[in-house]
Amino acid sequence: MLNTTLVEILRTFTRDELKKLELFINSPYFNRKSVVIKLFDILKNYYPEFTGSKLDRKEIWKKLYPDKKFNYGVMKNILYDLTGLTQRFLAEETFSNNEFKINYWLLEQFCSKGLKKNFHSKYLTLEKNLKDSGNIPDIYSQISELQWLKYEYTDSLKTNDGEIVYSISDNLIYDFLINLFKLYNNQACERISVNYSDDSGLLDKFIENLNIEKIIESIKLKSDENFNIINLYYQIYLSLSDNQNENSYFRFKELLVLNDKILPKNEQINLYSCLTTALTQNKKIRNKLYEYNDIYKLMIERNLLLNDEGLISVVDFTSVIKFAAMSKDSEFIIMFMDEYKDKLIPAFKINLEKYANAYLNFSNNNFINSLDLLKKIKFDIPSFKYEIRNLQIMNFYELKDFESLEYILDSYKHYAYNSRNLSLSAKINIQNFIKYITALCRFTENKKSVEIQQLRKEIENDKIITKYWLLEKVNELDNLK
Repeated sequence: MLNTTLVEILRTFTRDELKKLELFINSPYFNRKSVVIKLFDILKNYYPEFTGSKLDRKEIWKKLYPDKKFNYGVMKNILYDLTGLTQRFLAEETFSNNEFKINYWLLEQFCSKGLKKNFHSKYLTLEKNLKDSGNIPDIYSQISELQWLKYEYTDSLKTNDGEIVYSISDNLIYDFLINLFKLYNNQACERISVNYSDDSGLLDKFIENLNIEKIIESIKLKSDENFNIINLYYQIYLSLSDNQNENSYFRFKELLVLNDKILPKNEQINLYSCLTTALTQNKKIRNKLYEYNDIYKLMIERNLLLNDEGLISVVDFTSVIKFAAMSKDSEFIIMFMDEYKDKLIPAFKINLEKYANAYLNFSNNNFINSLDLLKKIKFDIPSFKYEIRNLQIMNFYELKDFESLEYILDSYKHYAYNSRNLSLSAKINIQNFIKYITALCRFTENKKSVEIQQLRKEIENDKIITKYWLLEKVNELDNLK
C-alpha cells in the first residue's frame, strides 16, 4: 500500500477541500504536467481512507503507463511533484484566508513599482478597515506593521511623517505587553499540566526588572481605550503573580465579564481559559468547584463552547458536566444537556449522553443508577476510559462498597501500569488517586488510622483532576472524628 506524506495529508481533507485541490492541480498556472493530474485522478478514488491493494506504486504505475516497465525513480518524482502541489495548495489556502497579509503584500508591490497614488489610496482603506475591525489584540501588531511600511516608503520619497514613528512605537509596545502577559499565563499552564518549571527562565526575571505598573499608568494617561484593553491582559499577570490573594482573581474575572464583548470570539475563549488558569493557581479561594462551574456558565452565556460547525468538543462537554455535578448543580446539568444534546459530535452522542446522565445521578446521590449507566458506555478513547473509571470509583466509595472498590482499584493500577496510551502525568494522577482513595478507605473502616490533616495537605498540593471531591470526602471524615 502507498504510505507517503502525500497520503497522510490527503486523509485530512474534507470533500470540499479535495475538490478545490483538484481545481488547483488542473490549473496551468501551478501545474503543467499532465501525468501529475492523472496521478491525482487515480488517488482521489481511494478517498477518504486511501487504503487497498490497488493503492500500490506498481499498480498505480500500470494505470499511468500501461505499456512501460515500472521505474521507481520516475514514480518517486511524480509523487514528489504531486506532494509539492498539495503542500503549495495548503499554503495558498492559508494565504487566501489572510486578508491583511494579502493587502499588505499588495502594498509592498505598489512600493517596489513606484505606484505612489495606488499605495496611498490602498493604505488609507486598509488602515481604516483595521481600526474598524475590532480585531483585538492582533490590531496592534497589524497597524504597527502597516505604518512601518508607510514610514519606510515615505522616507524613500523624502516626505517622511514624523508622527507615524510615535504611533508605531505605541502599537508595538501594546502588542508586546499583551503577548508578555499571555506568555506568563502559558508558563503557568505548563507548571499545572506537566509540572514543568524553569528557574532560570528569562520571563520572570525580565518582568521583575520592568516597572510594568508605571507603564500601565502611562498608557492610561495617553488613551483610555487602549488602557482598557491592555489593563484587561495585565490582570492575567496580576492574578497569577499575586496568587496568595483571592481579590486578584476576582478583579480579573470582574474586568473580563465587563469587557469581553470588545474581543473577538477566539480571544474571549483564550481569556476565559486564562481565568481558569488563574483560578487553579490561586491559593486562597476555597470554593473553587463553584468557581469552575461559574466560568463554564459564563462561557455558555457567550456561546464560546461551540466550534465553527456548531458542535461542542468531548473535552468541553465532559468538563461542564463534571464540574456541575461536583458542585451539586443538577438543575444546570439538566438545562445544559437539553440545550447541547443536538450539538454533540454525532459519533460520540450516545455515549456522551450516558456519561452526562451518570454524572447527573451521581450528583443526586443515585450511585447505583450512575454505575449502571457507566457499564453501558462503549467509548474507545483512553482519556475517556480514565474519566469513567474515576467516576466508578467515586460511586463505589459513596456506596461504601469496599469489596468492589478494592477490585476496581487493583484493576485500575494494572491498567495505568500497562497502558501505552496514557501520558506519564496521567499515570501519576491515577497512582495518586488510588493512594488517596486507599487512605480514605482505611480511615473509614478504622483498619488503620491515618493523619487526616496530612492527607488533606497532600491532596491540596496535588493537581489531580478529582482533587475537590477528595477534599470534600476528607472534610466529611474529619467532621466524624
